[in-house]
Amino acid sequence: FSALAQVRVGSELSTPPALAALVRSRAFAGVTALTVRNDRRAGGSIAGELARYTGPARLEKLDVSGNRLDPQTLEPLLTAPVLARVAELDLSNNAIGAPGARL
Repeated sequence: FSALAQVRVGSELSTPPALAALVRSRAFAGVTALTVRNDRRAGGSIAGELARYTGPARLEKLDVSGNRLDPQTLEPLLTAPVLARVAELDLSNNAIGAPGARL
């Protein structure tokens, strides 16, 4: 699993069970770049999964554009330990507005 460094999850696979399985897998600890597209579930389940993640993380790039994130779902994500090494974060096409930008 150590060779898995970049993961892209398309809109049809961005279901809550699939995202939970990905983040909770042993392989996730080695992922350095993660893209999740078009999570159509209100609240953005990828944000919740990442906010709850407590394992080791090498994540340096996170693209969660178009995931229906709002300031309430964004705040726990931004303070999560999994984002400690993230240098590139794409939040475009989310409903974060000015409150989310302030976060």
